[in-house]
Amino acid sequence: MARPSTITNEQILEAARAIFLEKGFAASTAAIARRAGVSEGSIFKRFATKEELFLAAMGVSEGPAPLKNLQALVGTGSVKENLLEIGMGMLAFLEELLPRVTMVWSTTSPAKMFEGMSEPPPVKGLKMLTNYLDAEQRLGRIRRCDPELAARTFLGGLLQYAFFDMIGANRWMPLAAPTYVRGLVEVIWLGLEP
Repeated sequence: MARPSTITNEQILEAARAIFLEKGFAASTAAIARRAGVSEGSIFKRFATKEELFLAAMGVSEGPAPLKNLQALVGTGSVKENLLEIGMGMLAFLEELLPRVTMVWSTTSPAKMFEGMSEPPPVKGLKMLTNYLDAEQRLGRIRRCDPELAARTFLGGLLQYAFFDMIGANRWMPLAAPTYVRGLVEVIWLGLEP
């Protein structure tokens, strides 16, 4: 009879995250296994490939978490308030993710990070927001526009703030995150309001 697993996926992911941030994508799964206190085989029973482990450890395997349940918001509440909630969630996600991704990019190119994927996580996230805006448009809750362009503009604004925060540039033009997101939603809303 096999010995029951005593280590959680999260413990493996924590070890993998630490090793990947230390050594980049080139880090060995053997080193990750040692840090987690498991065999390499145990890792590959839970994560089919090193790439899958990497993406899960970096928190981007399924696209941005704040965008996963957008379809449940379609037709509910105020679109403007929904965008505010989405924006705050995405900003928190990006502020946690950007330093990780930057560290990884120091050892591998951004293009290599997503090599072989049919749909990289950033593309999944963009599609999730685009589909949400498209559905709200079909309901007449926002004006006719290109939902992908609106989604790219919104996500780009959030990414810019998170990047400035990460590099310390926001201190020269201080603006609290909630104030920024509210202002960004106001600007986007001018183009979306029915």
